[in-house]
Amino acid sequence: MAVCEAVELGRKVAVGPLTGMTYLEVAQDTMDFLAFGQNDAGPPRGGWGYEANQGWADNSNSGYIQNDVNGDPEDGGSGYQDPNNWVNTLKTGNLLQQMALYGDGPPTQRVKDALAYLERHWNDLNSDPGWRGWGYPPNPAEYQATFTIMKGLTALNIPAVDGIDWGKDFETALVAQQQLDGSWPFTNWD
Repeated sequence: MAVCEAVELGRKVAVGPLTGMTYLEVAQDTMDFLAFGQNDAGPPRGGWGYEANQGWADNSNSGYIQNDVNGDPEDGGSGYQDPNNWVNTLKTGNLLQQMALYGDGPPTQRVKDALAYLERHWNDLNSDPGWRGWGYPPNPAEYQATFTIMKGLTALNIPAVDGIDWGKDFETALVAQQQLDGSWPFTNWD
């Protein structure tokens, strides 16, 4: 995405394995690879797995998988390989960003459902389904989950989730767990 945002798409890469290619060529090569890696057939058609065109897909790479609203705790959240499988806030953050890219906004019902999922699981003290960590002091936040949620809510221009100041919560958690050397503790999502 950063390469595509470059003002000078004709500028050439000066270091690394892509030296000599223009930014436009790098962007095109990336898009070609993404198209090549996309599954061509069957239920995972259109999705991506961890390797190119491998015959299965999951929502950790891409996808638009939302749990149906039917009265269970996963309502509106996002699953891994199907709407009911391994639903959590990390994938729901990805889902919100995908909804924004699709053109959905806060008034859209599926966005409301995803936000309601985040609200229900906001204070869960484990990384599945929550973002706050595994419950041990200082209760480290799951960095990937905080990032995906932040990207989704920012993309939709949502400053608070039903009164929850998510930015303040994330900042507080991340600053509180920063170590004296400036690093952060290892978490299961690292």
